[in-house]
Amino acid sequence: MEVRRFFQANIGWLAKTLPPLPDKPDALSPAEIIAGLQGATIVSAVLQDRTTLDRTAARMLAAHGAL
Repeated sequence: MEVRRFFQANIGWLAKTLPPLPDKPDALSPAEIIAGLQGATIVSAVLQDRTTLDRTAARMLAAHGAL
């Protein structure tokens, strides 16, 4: 239950932080962004190399128009 609340809080925060993109219907949802970043975090930690996380975060932000 605690893990669920953690992710729900992150998804809620992201939904408030990033504006919706009505002109980009294929934009990632807050849940998809959190899932992608979480996966990239795990891979980067296991490989002990931040490259995957850094590139994933940069691509997601750029795709959302946040960069």
